[in-house]
Amino acid sequence: MGEIGKVTAVKGDTVEVRIPQSDRCRGCRACQFITDQNQMQLYALNECQAKPGDNVEIEVAKSGELSSTLLVYGIPLAAFLLSLLILDRLLPELYTLLVSVAVTLLSYLPVHILSKKLDRTPYMPRAVRKF
Repeated sequence: MGEIGKVTAVKGDTVEVRIPQSDRCRGCRACQFITDQNQMQLYALNECQAKPGDNVEIEVAKSGELSSTLLVYGIPLAAFLLSLLILDRLLPELYTLLVSVAVTLLSYLPVHILSKKLDRTPYMPRAVRKF
């Protein structure tokens, strides 16, 4: 069972939902807005035809979490390690470290561009059931 939240708005095929902040998602930062009443606001696919005021169950696909984590962290980590291995033979240690950090920072540019082009539907939370 997922989190339970209240629909505050419907925008096309998505709903804006407020959910109470739980211990499980306290450090996640996936939600776009945290209110001062310990509630989070997120956008979810409206699979249950919810309307404003409805309480809905929110689910997040586990495969979406894993692949998005690999995209955001895996590519920059691979860029850092690869640049360390290659530059270790060519430059002194300090320069190798500095250039590797720069390569890591630059690797976020293709990640950002790629994330804009990908279909986000598998990664989005889904409102699956009304209460």
